Amino acid sequence: MAKRIIRFKGRKSVSLEPETKSKTACTHSDEKITTKLKKTLFNNGADLVGIADLTGHVPYDLKKFNRGISIAIKLADNIINEAIHGPTKEYAQLYVDVNSKLDKLASFSSDILQKEGFSTIHIPASKIENTKKFLGKYPHKTVATLSGLGWIGRSALFISNKYGPRIRLVSVLTDAPLKPDAFSLRNKCNSCKACVINCPGKAIKGNKWVFKEEREKIFDAAACNSILVANKKLFGVKVCGICVAICPYR
Repeated sequence: MAKRIIRFKGRKSVSLEPETKSKTACTHSDEKITTKLKKTLFNNGADLVGIADLTGHVPYDLKKFNRGISIAIKLADNIINEAIHGPTKEYAQLYVDVNSKLDKLASFSSDILQKEGFSTIHIPASKIENTKKFLGKYPHKTVATLSGLGWIGRSALFISNKYGPRIRLVSVLTDAPLKPDAFSLRNKCNSCKACVINCPGKAIKGNKWVFKEEREKIFDAAACNSILVANKKLFGVKVCGICVAICPYR
Protein backbone atom coordinates (compact mmCIF):
# COMPACT_ATOMS: atom_id res chain seq x y z
CA MET A 1 0.00 0.00 0.00
CA ALA A 2 1.39 3.41 -0.93
CA LYS A 3 2.22 5.66 2.00
CA ARG A 4 -0.17 8.55 2.38
CA ILE A 5 1.46 11.92 2.96
CA ILE A 6 -0.30 14.93 4.43
CA ARG A 7 0.42 18.19 2.68
CA PHE A 8 -0.04 21.12 5.01
CA LYS A 9 -1.47 23.63 2.54
CA GLY A 10 -4.81 25.18 3.29
CA ARG A 11 -6.90 24.13 6.27
CA LYS A 12 -9.57 21.50 6.37
CA SER A 13 -12.64 22.43 8.42
CA VAL A 14 -13.13 20.23 11.48
CA SER A 15 -16.39 19.41 13.21
CA LEU A 16 -16.66 18.76 16.91
CA GLU A 17 -19.68 16.53 16.39
CA PRO A 18 -18.86 12.83 16.74
CA GLU A 19 -18.17 11.44 13.28
CA THR A 20 -19.74 7.99 13.23
CA LYS A 21 -19.73 5.22 10.67
CA SER A 22 -21.48 1.90 11.04
CA LYS A 23 -19.38 -0.88 12.54
CA THR A 24 -17.89 -3.24 10.00
CA ALA A 25 -15.97 -6.46 10.44
CA CYS A 26 -12.35 -5.67 11.23
CA THR A 27 -9.60 -8.22 10.74
CA HIS A 28 -6.93 -6.12 12.52
CA SER A 29 -6.01 -6.89 16.11
CA ASP A 30 -6.00 -4.03 18.62
CA GLU A 31 -2.21 -3.94 18.54
CA LYS A 32 -2.04 -3.90 14.74
CA ILE A 33 -4.44 -0.96 14.48
CA THR A 34 -2.46 0.90 17.15
CA THR A 35 0.89 0.21 15.49
CA LYS A 36 -0.42 1.22 12.05
CA LEU A 37 -1.88 4.46 13.40
CA LYS A 38 1.25 5.46 15.29
CA LYS A 39 3.55 4.65 12.38
CA THR A 40 1.44 6.68 9.98
CA LEU A 41 1.35 9.70 12.31
CA PHE A 42 5.12 9.62 12.85
CA ASN A 43 5.66 9.35 9.10
CA ASN A 44 3.52 12.44 8.59
CA GLY A 45 5.21 14.76 11.07
CA ALA A 46 4.16 13.86 14.62
CA ASP A 47 7.02 13.93 17.13
CA LEU A 48 5.14 12.15 19.93
CA VAL A 49 2.10 9.88 19.87
CA GLY A 50 0.49 8.20 22.87
CA ILE A 51 -2.66 6.18 23.51
CA ALA A 52 -4.67 6.70 26.70
CA ASP A 53 -7.30 4.53 28.35
CA LEU A 54 -9.92 7.16 29.21
CA THR A 55 -12.33 4.79 30.94
CA GLY A 56 -13.71 6.68 33.94
CA HIS A 57 -12.02 9.92 32.89
CA VAL A 58 -14.55 11.39 30.45
CA PRO A 59 -17.84 13.22 31.11
CA TYR A 60 -21.18 11.55 30.39
CA ASP A 61 -21.60 13.08 26.95
CA LEU A 62 -18.28 11.60 25.84
CA LYS A 63 -18.49 8.26 27.67
CA LYS A 64 -18.52 6.19 24.48
CA PHE A 65 -14.99 7.38 23.76
CA ASN A 66 -12.83 5.21 26.01
CA ARG A 67 -9.55 5.82 24.18
CA GLY A 68 -7.64 9.01 23.55
CA ILE A 69 -4.88 9.66 21.06
CA SER A 70 -2.39 12.34 22.07
CA ILE A 71 -0.33 13.84 19.24
CA ALA A 72 2.51 16.34 19.77
CA ILE A 73 4.78 18.39 17.54
CA LYS A 74 8.00 19.81 18.96
CA LEU A 75 8.49 23.58 18.83
CA ALA A 76 11.72 24.89 17.32
CA ASP A 77 14.28 25.58 20.05
CA ASN A 78 15.80 28.60 18.32
CA ILE A 79 12.40 30.34 18.26
CA ILE A 80 11.46 29.34 21.82
CA ASN A 81 14.83 30.52 23.16
CA GLU A 82 14.11 34.01 21.83
CA ALA A 83 10.80 34.13 23.72
CA ILE A 84 12.37 33.87 27.16
CA HIS A 85 11.56 37.53 27.91
CA GLY A 86 8.31 37.59 25.95
CA PRO A 87 6.76 36.52 22.66
CA THR A 88 8.16 37.39 19.26
CA LYS A 89 6.58 37.53 15.80
CA GLU A 90 8.35 34.30 14.96
CA TYR A 91 6.91 32.59 18.03
CA ALA A 92 3.40 33.81 17.23
CA GLN A 93 3.67 32.45 13.69
CA LEU A 94 5.11 29.16 14.93
CA TYR A 95 2.16 28.81 17.32
CA VAL A 96 -0.33 29.24 14.47
CA ASP A 97 1.53 26.97 12.05
CA VAL A 98 2.02 24.10 14.48
CA ASN A 99 -1.62 24.21 15.63
CA SER A 100 -2.70 23.94 12.00
CA LYS A 101 -0.42 20.95 11.38
CA LEU A 102 -1.68 19.25 14.53
CA ASP A 103 -5.31 19.68 13.49
CA LYS A 104 -4.52 18.08 10.13
CA LEU A 105 -2.84 15.14 11.85
CA ALA A 106 -5.85 14.71 14.15
CA SER A 107 -8.23 14.84 11.20
CA PHE A 108 -6.08 12.30 9.37
CA SER A 109 -6.10 9.89 12.33
CA SER A 110 -9.89 10.24 12.53
CA ASP A 111 -10.14 9.30 8.86
CA ILE A 112 -8.02 6.18 9.40
CA LEU A 113 -10.16 4.95 12.30
CA GLN A 114 -13.46 5.78 10.62
CA LYS A 115 -12.43 3.65 7.65
CA GLU A 116 -12.02 0.79 10.13
CA GLY A 117 -15.61 1.38 11.30
CA PHE A 118 -14.97 3.33 14.53
CA SER A 119 -16.24 6.65 15.86
CA THR A 120 -13.97 9.61 16.61
CA ILE A 121 -14.09 13.15 17.86
CA HIS A 122 -11.29 15.62 17.13
CA ILE A 123 -10.46 18.07 19.93
CA PRO A 124 -8.83 21.04 18.12
CA ALA A 125 -5.33 22.09 19.15
CA SER A 126 -6.43 25.54 20.27
CA LYS A 127 -10.14 26.20 20.73
CA ILE A 128 -11.77 27.56 23.89
CA GLU A 129 -15.32 26.34 24.52
CA ASN A 130 -15.74 27.38 28.15
CA THR A 131 -14.92 31.10 28.02
CA LYS A 132 -15.33 31.54 31.78
CA LYS A 133 -12.73 28.94 32.71
CA PHE A 134 -10.74 29.08 29.44
CA LEU A 135 -11.18 25.38 28.74
CA GLY A 136 -11.58 23.31 25.59
CA LYS A 137 -14.05 20.48 25.03
CA TYR A 138 -11.68 17.99 26.69
CA PRO A 139 -8.18 18.60 28.12
CA HIS A 140 -5.29 17.72 25.84
CA LYS A 141 -3.13 17.47 28.93
CA THR A 142 -5.30 14.75 30.46
CA VAL A 143 -5.02 12.64 27.30
CA ALA A 144 -1.27 13.26 27.09
CA THR A 145 -0.69 12.39 30.75
CA LEU A 146 -2.73 9.18 30.59
CA SER A 147 -0.85 8.32 27.36
CA GLY A 148 2.43 8.28 29.26
CA LEU A 149 3.95 11.22 27.40
CA GLY A 150 4.72 13.28 30.52
CA TRP A 151 3.11 15.23 33.35
CA ILE A 152 1.61 18.63 34.17
CA GLY A 153 4.01 21.14 35.70
CA ARG A 154 3.55 23.92 38.26
CA SER A 155 2.90 26.19 35.28
CA ALA A 156 -0.10 24.04 34.23
CA LEU A 157 1.83 23.34 31.03
CA PHE A 158 2.15 19.77 29.87
CA ILE A 159 5.79 18.75 30.35
CA SER A 160 6.73 15.95 27.98
CA ASN A 161 9.33 13.44 29.07
CA LYS A 162 11.26 13.91 25.82
CA TYR A 163 11.00 17.62 24.97
CA GLY A 164 9.79 19.32 28.15
CA PRO A 165 7.07 21.93 27.54
CA ARG A 166 8.39 22.79 24.06
CA ILE A 167 5.54 21.07 22.26
CA ARG A 168 1.96 21.66 21.15
CA LEU A 169 -0.76 19.04 21.54
CA VAL A 170 -3.90 17.85 19.81
CA SER A 171 -6.22 15.01 20.78
CA VAL A 172 -8.59 12.52 19.18
CA LEU A 173 -11.13 10.60 21.26
CA THR A 174 -12.35 7.28 19.88
CA ASP A 175 -14.13 4.02 20.64
CA ALA A 176 -11.51 2.06 18.70
CA PRO A 177 -9.92 -0.68 20.88
CA LEU A 178 -6.44 0.81 20.67
CA LYS A 179 -3.73 -0.55 22.94
CA PRO A 180 -3.09 1.99 25.75
CA ASP A 181 0.43 3.04 26.68
CA ALA A 182 1.77 2.76 30.23
CA PHE A 183 1.77 6.02 32.17
CA SER A 184 3.04 7.53 35.39
CA LEU A 185 1.57 10.34 37.48
CA ARG A 186 4.95 11.32 38.90
CA ASN A 187 5.57 15.07 38.96
CA LYS A 188 9.20 15.88 38.10
CA CYS A 189 9.19 19.61 38.87
CA ASN A 190 10.83 18.87 42.23
CA SER A 191 11.85 22.19 43.85
CA CYS A 192 12.07 24.18 40.59
CA LYS A 193 9.99 27.37 40.50
CA ALA A 194 11.47 29.12 37.46
CA CYS A 195 8.03 29.50 35.86
CA VAL A 196 6.53 30.89 39.07
CA ILE A 197 9.22 33.56 39.39
CA ASN A 198 9.14 34.61 35.74
CA CYS A 199 5.40 34.61 34.94
CA PRO A 200 4.50 38.22 33.96
CA GLY A 201 0.88 37.77 35.03
CA LYS A 202 1.67 36.06 38.35
CA ALA A 203 -0.70 33.34 37.18
CA ILE A 204 1.38 30.40 38.47
CA LYS A 205 0.69 29.82 42.14
CA GLY A 206 3.68 27.60 42.90
CA ASN A 207 1.81 24.49 43.96
CA LYS A 208 2.63 21.09 42.51
CA TRP A 209 0.12 19.47 40.21
CA VAL A 210 -1.83 16.50 41.57
CA PHE A 211 -3.87 14.33 39.21
CA LYS A 212 -7.62 15.14 39.23
CA GLU A 213 -7.24 18.25 41.36
CA GLU A 214 -8.80 21.43 39.98
CA ARG A 215 -6.49 23.48 37.78
CA GLU A 216 -7.28 26.54 39.90
CA LYS A 217 -5.13 25.13 42.71
CA ILE A 218 -1.99 25.65 40.66
CA PHE A 219 -2.92 28.22 38.03
CA ASP A 220 -4.96 31.42 37.59
CA ALA A 221 -6.24 31.16 34.00
CA ALA A 222 -7.80 34.64 34.08
CA ALA A 223 -4.49 36.25 35.08
CA CYS A 224 -2.72 34.41 32.29
CA ASN A 225 -5.41 35.42 29.81
CA SER A 226 -4.92 39.10 30.63
CA ILE A 227 -1.34 38.83 29.39
CA LEU A 228 -2.40 36.88 26.31
CA VAL A 229 -5.01 39.50 25.42
CA ALA A 230 -2.42 42.28 25.71
CA ASN A 231 0.00 40.34 23.51
CA LYS A 232 -2.68 39.73 20.90
CA LYS A 233 -2.74 43.46 20.20
CA LEU A 234 0.93 43.23 19.26
CA PHE A 235 1.09 39.85 17.52
CA GLY A 236 -2.44 39.14 16.31
CA VAL A 237 -2.74 35.96 18.35
CA LYS A 238 -2.97 35.19 22.07
CA VAL A 239 0.54 34.05 22.97
CA CYS A 240 3.16 34.50 25.67
CA GLY A 241 5.62 31.60 25.87
CA ILE A 242 7.80 32.73 28.76
CA CYS A 243 6.95 29.70 30.90
CA VAL A 244 7.67 27.43 27.93
CA ALA A 245 11.07 29.03 27.30
CA ILE A 246 12.15 29.30 30.94
CA CYS A 247 11.46 25.68 31.93
CA PRO A 248 14.78 23.82 32.37
CA TYR A 249 13.27 20.39 31.68
CA ARG A 250 14.10 19.44 28.09
